[in-house]
Amino acid sequence: MDLFDDLLKELSTIIGLSLHRDNFDACCLQIGERLRVHIAPDKKRHIVVYVFLEDLGPGKFREEVLKEGLKANSLLLPGGVLGYSGKNGYLSLHQFFEEDTTSAKLYEGILSLVDYAIQWQAALSQGKTTPLSLTPKSSSPSPLGLKS
Repeated sequence: MDLFDDLLKELSTIIGLSLHRDNFDACCLQIGERLRVHIAPDKKRHIVVYVFLEDLGPGKFREEVLKEGLKANSLLLPGGVLGYSGKNGYLSLHQFFEEDTTSAKLYEGILSLVDYAIQWQAALSQGKTTPLSLTPKSSSPSPLGLKS
């Protein structure tokens, strides 16, 4: 076992689910119907938590969403970054944590990231380029519908 496996084991206790690495060396949590949160170690010995929010087809809407994402990056979710995955055409959100982060800090970070991601998904599904008011939440009890 390494530090990532230990972290997943501790996080399992907090969440109440059995978490483990998949074939891609990551752990994926299904939150509700539309949100998958991926947790993985990276090559620089960090833990990255990421989600793919919404498919952004080519055109003006994608340009406007990405412009709003750049603005939002400087305002909210410390350490979190909205970006674009050209490989699959999705708006993405990711956040880095040090490999030696505690499971409690990682859990709080995941909750904040999920709250932020849900706001973006809701706005995009309504054809908006950004949520009207971005309000990161760090004291949420727990996301509903969490599945490993």
